[in-house]
Parts: sequence; structure tokens; C-alpha cells
Amino acid sequence: FYHVSKTGGTTVRNLLHDISTNNQSSSIFYDWQHSDLPDVKPVIETWLTADHVAVPQQDHLLIEFHNLQSRSSETDLVEIRHWRQLERQHGQARLFIFTVLRDPVPLLVSAFHFYRVKRAHVPATQENLRQFPIRDPQCRFFAGVPWKGPGDLGADVLNGTQACPIIADQIQQHFDWVGDMSALNTETLPLLTQLLVNQPAL
Repeated sequence: FYHVSKTGGTTVRNLLHDISTNNQSSSIFYDWQHSDLPDVKPVIETWLTADHVAVPQQDHLLIEFHNLQSRSSETDLVEIRHWRQLERQHGQARLFIFTVLRDPVPLLVSAFHFYRVKRAHVPATQENLRQFPIRDPQCRFFAGVPWKGPGDLGADVLNGTQACPIIADQIQQHFDWVGDMSALNTETLPLLTQLLVNQPAL
């Protein structure tokens, strides 16, 4: 699960955690910072190549990537392609890659209230909101470009209009599910509970 900030990801995280601790599913849940990918890679590869018929200790391995920093989507795609190849070699689909995205206008307003009003105690005025020029925060997440630092807010490091359509195309090609936050409770959460515990709701 690629958890983009302010897109309902905490709700998804809580669901995955609840499933991992629920008696109905013997699952393991990892909440990884993105910089920890070298540590989680062997965990994923072992999961994809293990004989789960002979060793069925866990039904699911649930992994959340949050706080993507200093990594590009191209680097991630190398790993995703490798994991897909391991799937094919072992003849069983075990990988489900997903994220949840949000309409950019309410996302920007939510991010402003969370990072500036709540954390930095900046007054919630229209003028302060206009001075919060984070461009394409969801695109920045998948490009590995930080967008919460004060010195980064006005920086245009995504090469204008070129990077985001490319990243969007890569997500469409390689992700199994891209949820819409506005339909989180009616689409993504029921889908996950159906997939993980064979129930549309917990």
C-alpha cells in the first residue's frame, strides 16, 4: 500500500492493522518508511517465493510505504517488475499493489490545515492558503520529492507538466488498484476486506 499523505491513508492503515490482529486472518502488517525499502525487500521476496502450501503460517503480508523520500518512481518500478517476475516464476499471484488518490483541491486545503494551521500554528486565512504553493503533492510523493519542508513549498522540481503524466501512466500500468478517497468507504475498504478476509466489511 502506497500511502499518500492526506488521502485517507490512515484509515486504510488502521484497517490493515485491524485485519492483521483479527482472529479471522493470520496476517502480518508492516508500516515502513520508504527509506527502509532495502530492509523490506528480502521480506517481500521471501514471501513471494515461499511455499505457502507447506508453510501456511501467514495468510497475508501487508506492507505500507509512507513518507517517500529520496526515491524515484523509476526505482520503485524496477522493484515492482522484479516482484512480478518472481510471481510468474512461482506460478501464483501473491502481489496486490494499490494506493488511494484525492481530488487535488481538497487535498491542498487539507494539507494546509494539517501542516500549517495545526502544526505550525499559522492562521487559517485565504491569504496564508494562497501562500502555500505545493504543486502536485501526489505526483511529488511518487516522484520521491518531499513536499512538507518550508524551503521546498515553492520549488518546481517536477519539470513542469512532463513528470506527472508519466508517473500517472506508470501507476496505471503497474498498480492493481487506484482508489478514490471520495469513495473510500464504498469501494477501497470493502474491496480490501473482501480480498483479505473474504468479507465486504469487518
